[in-house]
Amino acid sequence: YGLSIAPALAMVSRIMGQAFTEFDDLARSGIAELGNVITGRASIKLAEAGFESNITPPTLVQGKGIKISTLQFPRVVVPLKTEVGELTVHIALRQTPANAASEIFVPILTSVGT
Repeated sequence: YGLSIAPALAMVSRIMGQAFTEFDDLARSGIAELGNVITGRASIKLAEAGFESNITPPTLVQGKGIKISTLQFPRVVVPLKTEVGELTVHIALRQTPANAASEIFVPILTSVGT
């Protein structure tokens, strides 16, 4: 997931029911939890479709010019326009053979300057 600070603050304000004007520890925690909920729900839907998935708690990366490698995973980039701004979802999945070591998906949330 990727989003700028302004939409992140607006989203976390709605989720937590209080106004946030700074992207402080509590705001970062709220955005990470949003990523966790979305990814957890996606994992449930994958399981219902017969695909086992492993996820870990989200990692939040913040800064300008961030590049995250998906280790050559094919991915789909989905820009979502919301009432509070744009959120970009990067979806990278890889199916592994049944006898291969289990892969773990780490949801990464990135935010850039305002």
